[in-house]
Order: sequence, then C-alpha cells, then structure tokens
Amino acid sequence: YDVPQDAKNSREDFITALLNQQNEDGRFETQTSDSISTTAICLSALSTYVNDSKVRTAVNNGVSYLQAEFKSTKFKSESSIVLSRVIAGLTCLNININDSRFANGSQNLCDLLQNHLSSDGGFKKMSNDAASDALSTESAIIALTAIKYFTSPYVIRQSLPESVSSTSRFNGIKESGWYWWLLCSAGVVIAGGLAVGIPIYLKKKKKSSETE
Repeated sequence: YDVPQDAKNSREDFITALLNQQNEDGRFETQTSDSISTTAICLSALSTYVNDSKVRTAVNNGVSYLQAEFKSTKFKSESSIVLSRVIAGLTCLNININDSRFANGSQNLCDLLQNHLSSDGGFKKMSNDAASDALSTESAIIALTAIKYFTSPYVIRQSLPESVSSTSRFNGIKESGWYWWLLCSAGVVIAGGLAVGIPIYLKKKKKSSETE
C-alpha cells in the first residue's frame, strides 16, 4: 500500500527499526519475545525488501540463526505457533519446506507441525496439550497455506494456482483428514448462516412490502 505523504514514519523508517532489533548472531528479539518466533516474523516482514543489500544481509543472517537453532534442537520443544511462523517466514523467502537446512532426515517442519494436530481437527499449542486452541489452529492454517501454494500467506491480492505447487512438493498431512474437516466445518457454518439469515431477510422483505 502507499504510505501517506504526511505519515509520521516512512516504510524505510520501519525497515530500519526492524534491522536495529537484530543481534550479531542473526536473531531478532525483544525483552519479552521468543527469539525464534520473532525472527521468523521479522523475516516475513523483510522478505519483500531483499533487493536492498542491508535487508538481504539481515535476512541471510536471520535464516542462518534459524538454521543453527534447528540443527541444535530440531525445534522439538517448540509450540505449533512458533513452527507455523517459521514455516511462513521461510516460505516468504522462497525456501522450500524440504530444504535440507530445516529437515531432520525424512522429517521436515510440516511433519513437526503435524505432531500438534488434535483429534478435533484443530491444532494444539504443545503436542501434549489436551485440546486444540484457536490461535494455534489459525497459525497452522496460515503455514499450511504457505506450504501448499509456496507463496507468502500474507499477500492478499495475488492469484493462487489451481493445484498444489510442484515446487513445494507438499501432498497434505498424512492420513489426518484435517483439510476435509476444515472444509466441512466451513460448509456447516455457511449453511447455518444461510438457514438463519434467509428466513429473516424474507420476513423483513414481506413486512416491508405490506407496509408499502
């Protein structure tokens, strides 16, 4: 979007402010935030500006930090929200879900995210949680959309391909049925809304006609 001419801060001001939050090891962090999650979010935000040499260097350092963290911990103790943000951030940079830097043998980040899938169709924050929650599920849907179409999930105005991107090599979560569960749930919500809304509309329309 276009920044208003009388805006207090320019786009460059925000980019500079983000770059100033990066540490020497490549991580982005605040005093109260998770470094992996914050770094992933910042990479998503900066991904559009990599033609700038300073941004490109910062992004490369950020990816290196995430790679080092993955190599050290395999992200096994991270929440689904953090995993989702990392997936989205890497996808914004055109880094494939199967990139060897973020894969542990045959297991990639999507497989780790799948471990948080709940029997109710949503996603749990931690894999040992009793039930799913809205934020974790929303974050996972964003990440899975990024994987499926191999494109930034934050760009609203874009044409998506009719089929799964061959670049992403993503074939869906194994045997979980989560995708169809989400579609069915959306269908039920829409059908319910129509079932309630149409009679109300017709009643109001009839009353309006009688008044006239």
